[in-house]
Amino acid sequence: MHFGLKSSNFFKISEPNVPSSTPGWTLFRGSESTINSLWDSIDVLLTANPTLLLNHPKDKIVIKYETLYNQDINVEHSITTLKELKTKITELYD
Repeated sequence: MHFGLKSSNFFKISEPNVPSSTPGWTLFRGSESTINSLWDSIDVLLTANPTLLLNHPKDKIVIKYETLYNQDINVEHSITTLKELKTKITELYD
């Protein structure tokens, strides 16, 4: 995704393997080794995945897409709808 920022490759969207999740915005799924290497290629990750929300490098930004199964996980940045994403990215990089 590109939001008018300097880099167009900095952003990935992920979702866990949950039957009720929305497949239309799945851009990344992977094994643990793939997830570990993912952090080398991104600055910001949007995810609802509890494992990714809880285990991310301190120098990377994680935006939580809030769902029933991750509502007890506290992160610095979160959204409840995809419509909020552009505003959140703008807040982070202005």
